[in-house]
Amino acid sequence: MPPTRQQDSSRRANSSGRALPDPDSDSDPDHSSDLQECSQRLQDCDNNNRLDDTPRSTRSSSRPAPRTPVKTESATNPPSSIARVAARSTPFESASAAPKKSSGLSKPPITRESIESKDHAGELQTGEMIEIQSPSPAVEDIPAEDVETNTEQPDSTLTSSTPKLSSQLAQTQNVSSTLQLFDIRKRQRLIAEEPKGPHKRIMITHLVLMNFKSYAGRQEIGPFHRSFSSVVGPNGSGKSNVIDSLLFVFGFRASKMRQGKISSLIHNSAAHPNLAFCSVEVHFQEVIDLVFINSHPPTYLKPEEEKVHRVGIVEKEKASLEEKKDKAIAYIKDENELVFKQSALYQSYILDCKENLEITDAAIKELELELSSELGRYNGNEEEYRALEKSYKQINKEYESLQKETVEVLRQLAKYDRENVQIQEKQKHIVSKQKKLTKNIQSTRHALSEARSWTENHDEEIKKFNISITELETRLVKEEEELVSIQNGLKGKTKPFSDQIEEKQKFLDPWRQNINETQSVIAVAQSELEILENKKVAVDRAKEETIAETSQIQESRKAKLEEIRNCGASFREIEQKIATVRRELDACNNDNAKSRDELQRSRAKADDARASLSASQNQGNVLGGLLRLKESGRINGFHGRLGNLGTIDVKFDVAISTACPQLDSLIVDSVEVGQQCIDYLRKNNLGRASFICLDRLASRDLRPIDTSENVPRLFDLVKIKDTRFAPAFYSVLQNTLVAKDLAQANRIAYGQKRWRVVTLDGQLIDKAGTMSGGGSRIMKGAMSSKLVAETTKEAVAKLEKDVEAQESDFQQNQQRKNDLERNLQELENQNPKIEIQISKLKLEISSFDKSVTDLERRITELGKGGLLSKAELDRMSLLEEQIRAGGKIIAPKALVDCSKHEKTLKSSEEELESIAEELKALDVSIQEKEIVATSIREQAEEAKYIIETKAEKLTTLKGELTQKTDEINALRAAEIEMRNRLEEHQKIVAENNRKLKHWQEKHGKLELHNPSEWIEGEDHIELSVCSVDELHGLDKNELKGEIAVLEERTLSAKVDLAVLEEYKRRADEYQARSKDLEQATFSRDSAKKRCDDLRKRRLNGFMDGFNIISIRLKEMYQMITMGGNAELELVDSLDPFSEGILFSVMPPKKSWKNISNLSGGEKTLSSLALVFALHHFKPTPLYVMDEIDAALDFRNVSIIANYIKERTKNAQFIVISLRNNMFELSARLVGIYKTSNMTKSITIDNKDYMIKSHGM
Repeated sequence: MPPTRQQDSSRRANSSGRALPDPDSDSDPDHSSDLQECSQRLQDCDNNNRLDDTPRSTRSSSRPAPRTPVKTESATNPPSSIARVAARSTPFESASAAPKKSSGLSKPPITRESIESKDHAGELQTGEMIEIQSPSPAVEDIPAEDVETNTEQPDSTLTSSTPKLSSQLAQTQNVSSTLQLFDIRKRQRLIAEEPKGPHKRIMITHLVLMNFKSYAGRQEIGPFHRSFSSVVGPNGSGKSNVIDSLLFVFGFRASKMRQGKISSLIHNSAAHPNLAFCSVEVHFQEVIDLVFINSHPPTYLKPEEEKVHRVGIVEKEKASLEEKKDKAIAYIKDENELVFKQSALYQSYILDCKENLEITDAAIKELELELSSELGRYNGNEEEYRALEKSYKQINKEYESLQKETVEVLRQLAKYDRENVQIQEKQKHIVSKQKKLTKNIQSTRHALSEARSWTENHDEEIKKFNISITELETRLVKEEEELVSIQNGLKGKTKPFSDQIEEKQKFLDPWRQNINETQSVIAVAQSELEILENKKVAVDRAKEETIAETSQIQESRKAKLEEIRNCGASFREIEQKIATVRRELDACNNDNAKSRDELQRSRAKADDARASLSASQNQGNVLGGLLRLKESGRINGFHGRLGNLGTIDVKFDVAISTACPQLDSLIVDSVEVGQQCIDYLRKNNLGRASFICLDRLASRDLRPIDTSENVPRLFDLVKIKDTRFAPAFYSVLQNTLVAKDLAQANRIAYGQKRWRVVTLDGQLIDKAGTMSGGGSRIMKGAMSSKLVAETTKEAVAKLEKDVEAQESDFQQNQQRKNDLERNLQELENQNPKIEIQISKLKLEISSFDKSVTDLERRITELGKGGLLSKAELDRMSLLEEQIRAGGKIIAPKALVDCSKHEKTLKSSEEELESIAEELKALDVSIQEKEIVATSIREQAEEAKYIIETKAEKLTTLKGELTQKTDEINALRAAEIEMRNRLEEHQKIVAENNRKLKHWQEKHGKLELHNPSEWIEGEDHIELSVCSVDELHGLDKNELKGEIAVLEERTLSAKVDLAVLEEYKRRADEYQARSKDLEQATFSRDSAKKRCDDLRKRRLNGFMDGFNIISIRLKEMYQMITMGGNAELELVDSLDPFSEGILFSVMPPKKSWKNISNLSGGEKTLSSLALVFALHHFKPTPLYVMDEIDAALDFRNVSIIANYIKERTKNAQFIVISLRNNMFELSARLVGIYKTSNMTKSITIDNKDYMIKSHGM
């Protein structure tokens, strides 16, 4: 419950005697502003009094007394009532006045307030009663109010004081003020709010003055009433010094206490000269007031008026925020539109990535299936290839074995062929010889038969020839005899010749024999020569065939060698191409590495630039708000974030980020600037921040220092933007050193002198030995390598363009690298094919070589087995020569000797028989050899067939191997191609996943500003999910352009979004106030109807009382003035409460005048007449009058004094007067005097008055 001040029926009076309105009372709408100001001042006073919860004093303190409950009851009367106060005296007073019975028009007095106050011992000290009466029976009483107050009274003497009333109390303004006061109180009670909880307040119990101004020694003033107290006394008695004592305690200057210097406050009098000091003690205590007016707590304004006022204030404050709110809403709409467009763009990118992923995943699955199938085929083919290769090797081994066996069989067959050829040749020779012999025999026989026939046919001739022969023989004998005789005669002469002839004959005999032998040899040589010639023809024919086959094989071998050379050339060419492609690929890889490094550096620069730009423009709520505050000029001395005021090499980024988390602190010039920043952050609810005040930093020696192992100091590595920020950096960095690694850091940190060391990778060792930092999450980025101020939007845009260009170049290089890798793979795939082709050709050439070797061996074997050797050729030549020479010899002999035919026939027949026998033997041998040769041939044919079968099988297997090799190579190439494609697809998947994650993260970070959070009536908006068709229909370039425009617009806008929170608070408050206002309006309308009824009743009651008071006023004024006249007139007869009452007076023997135009005495008489008329209408228990007789003459003073004397029967009058005609008629005199510069008081009874009254 807010603190309330207890209401009292008494009124305060100023020093001039003018009545003042009760500060706790309400007022009509015309005085609402004054009352609001008064209420605010009283509220401030209460707030200032709640400074402490315990009693205290400035110079000394006193122990608070136990709290004593005080029960207070009070009531209010209708607004038309006129309050008259009558108070019974306290137990300290010597006289009391009983209340007078009310008239027939008034109800009996009802006790509304009783105050009981006890000291700490529990003894009753004070009691008083205030009585208020209603003006007429038609006016009903309002239910009473209950006030409960708990107080703590200090252990001190209770003193009472009497309020002072001025002599101008009787003026018309006082009458109007009294009526307005009563009306305000009544309305206040009628429209009071519901009670709230109790609240403590502080009050002054008493003052203790020591040697202060006119108070010598220790003087205690008080105790004071909890609601209203007065300090009274004659002029110069020291009343104002009480106020000065309070000013002294509260620290005011001496000039405020009407003194020139502070020492003048010390008491100085003849009795107490040259005092050394003065002191004042103010004792406080806490009280709790519970005030209930018609079960409602009081307020200073009418509830509906207060609510309207509050609604108006809130509406005005809300209206003042409209423009800022509109700007913020426009900014938020731009931001939301930007977020919507970014969301659409990001969703489009996400859809592209997902579609690419779906396509790529499908392609990958298809490739994996194909690859699995190809691998299955490859494995199957490889197994088949291995089986075929195994079979091929086995068959090749068998083939080689068979070839060896066949060669051996062929060798044997060749041997047998040679033997067979020899036998056949011999057989042929024999047959030829036989044929020749047969022919010779035949020819001989024919010649013999011819010779015989010729002999038979020429017997006569033969006879003649025989006769001739005989004759000739006779003659020969004769001749021989003659020859002998001649020889004998010539013996001496011819003997040498004869001897020579004999010698020649002897010499010719061997030749004749040789001729015969030669003839036979010639015949054999001729047959042998024929055999050799036939053999030579066969061998030559076989040799020619073999040579032709060898030539054909050689041609094929040459073709294969040429093909091998071509393949080798292709292989070398491909190797050169591979080397060239590899060089290009290496160069491309180097270029890619360089491009990647440059791209990473460019990206890092762009990221740093964006981070720097963000640090300068978008540093978050705290820094961003303070920077905007600085830019607006509302704050001076704010410099921003500490980490942005310096730079450091990227190498030390992790080290300084780990060692100095205070880099996020904000730099200000002074504590005042920091406090302004904190107030701004608190007011706008922007968050928390740490500040470093430059003016509070101690001066330090910032020169470089000697360090262990000459490692750098982290502070020396920072390039500070301005030297005035160096102490701030040193205050957070101190002498922290930077080590390369943890080993060096351990050596330095735990050396003879302890150091705080941080490593380049973020491991920190404090002087105390504790280690921190490191781990998987490394701190970095607390300080940039460039100053924030160096980065602009244009620079960031340029860096981003450079990054895009480098990314494009990198992509092109990457594409070129992929093309080169694909080309290299294709070339590398070609080489195995060429190698297999070369191997295949080499195998074929090897086969050709084997065939050529076999043919050459066969040719050699044919040469050995069937060709004529040189000796045989020489023999053939010799035989041919002998045959030519023998023919010349035989021919004459055949002609000469016919008889030799018989011999020849005989010898030929014999020889024929021997040849037949030999031929028979040869036939047997031939048959035997033929049998062996046949089996060998069969073996050879079988081996040849097997070899041909194996060769065909080998050829088939070789073809299958070649086919499988080709298939395997094709499968391997397809596998490599599919793996490359799969790798490319996986790269695409990884890239799309990275992009998808990137765009999803960016899309997830998008946040919409919902105006509905701050402004009612605005629709709640959410990020919409675009359909696939919508995303496909988006123009990304156009969307990017719109986003760029919106980003530029939002970045250039300077909007304080905190105004929306403020506007929301104001709007909520406005709605709450409006609801309260509606409720209050409803209550007001209900109460207004009742109020109208009450106003009507009040008007009737007021007019009844007004008429009575007006009549009594005339009577009183005529009685007092003895002939004058006075009248009360309504200024506005339709509404007497709007313009008030006009008091017109006509003094004796004068014209009608307004009371303001009367003299002092006339005003006093007029006011007293009105007071007495009011008293007659409704008596008041207490009247306090201050020198009301000062302006009256003796006669009028006597009239007033005697009238007062008559009226004290039903009221108490306390009159301050200096006229003996007045105070001599009083019952008790209270004297205020000052002696020896000290104020004193004394109370005495008027014995003469008492005697007269008792005597009467």
